[in-house]
Amino acid sequence: MSAPTGTKSSLDNEMISRYSSASWDDIPTEIFIYIFKKLNITSLRCCFAVNKKWRDITTCICDKQDLWQALAEDGMVNHGVTQQFKSTLSWKDLYFNSFLWTKLPSAEALKLHEVELSDIRNLRVYRDKLLVVHPYGVECYDIKSFQAIRSILTLNCVDVQESDNILMVVTENNYDTHYRVTVFIKLDKDEEINIEIFHMPLRMPRDGSIHAFVESLHWRLIGNRVYVIDKKCVLWKCSAINRVLSVKALAKYYGEIPRTRSSTIHVIKEDVYISLKWGHLVKVTKNTRMFQKVNTIEIPTRNIENSTLNTKAPRREGFNTFNAFIKFPFAVEFIDRSVAPLNMIHYHYNDSKMTCALQHGDVVIRGFVDGEVTINLLRDDCKYNLNVHQFGQDEVKEPAVIALDICELKGMHKLFVATKHKLYNVLLKCPNDRRKT
Repeated sequence: MSAPTGTKSSLDNEMISRYSSASWDDIPTEIFIYIFKKLNITSLRCCFAVNKKWRDITTCICDKQDLWQALAEDGMVNHGVTQQFKSTLSWKDLYFNSFLWTKLPSAEALKLHEVELSDIRNLRVYRDKLLVVHPYGVECYDIKSFQAIRSILTLNCVDVQESDNILMVVTENNYDTHYRVTVFIKLDKDEEINIEIFHMPLRMPRDGSIHAFVESLHWRLIGNRVYVIDKKCVLWKCSAINRVLSVKALAKYYGEIPRTRSSTIHVIKEDVYISLKWGHLVKVTKNTRMFQKVNTIEIPTRNIENSTLNTKAPRREGFNTFNAFIKFPFAVEFIDRSVAPLNMIHYHYNDSKMTCALQHGDVVIRGFVDGEVTINLLRDDCKYNLNVHQFGQDEVKEPAVIALDICELKGMHKLFVATKHKLYNVLLKCPNDRRKT
């Protein structure tokens, strides 16, 4: 006679007693490997945070199946695009490097080099090179040795950015506040830049290797795509396709776009978001050819203002505001989905003493008139401060921070800080992360 329904037999009790004390360590590794191979990228990424055994097995699977790029793009803020072009690291090292920022409060800033230059305007890191922009051209430094490897001459230079297939040069117009954005196709991603190509030719070549946007307000190089907003508020996209530049007008905005030097164009995949005044957003998706107003419920704006604003404080023109646009991975615990259902947050900074700013993943680095540099990790809302005065024995003249950029090295980050006449190469050394292999 069988046991009544709803009651446990002695055999059931014996099985419960036998397996209730079993742990994950009792399961053979072969079973884990069999199960983990069937997981998708997001689920596989979550396995890193369980324990050392799960992390080791996941690492082995990612090594064998070459999943690191997919894992990094799925797990890193903004799909890891910024970090990729600011290092020569593999996707695996970039992924583990992203966890180092959680150690930011205990980081140590060590000055490695200090260089005297005149009238620095901008800094740009590309792979293992640092481009230092001044009014008469660009000085290119090797990041590891910090030796100057070439000089490029061009007048009225404001910005220079590189990717694997594109070189973008921005020069200012002496007559108004608009800029000339010239896009060059690169024949070889490792080729040395020729000086002549920086001088705008009288006639544009017909092979599609150069294109110029004569009067521009804003520009942004993302991978092998350049986005430009001209004075008529038309958004353009210039792409490198089969070593030919493809130029397309995406949309026209009929309102006012602020004419500042702060970050205005944000790109997630192929969707473009434009920061307007007072933290408002509009967007152009890859499937539409018009600007759409963004609902602040879906993408909330967090306004971060200095409560002691001083309008008389000296500052770099156009940089009292800065916008950071963050898309977090979906499988994260540090974001409230009821506040941001699309896992996107827009940060609007307003500070009259701010002179420059940089977004690197979910890290925002800002420079100020007194030489202070503030590094904010947005996911944990933690902050790290340093000052250019701590890097020199003598008093720093004109300490206002003009430009910032960062480079990813294995297990560490390099921060480059420029005042008008000084360039500092600073190592941000964090304690070793347990996730690192």
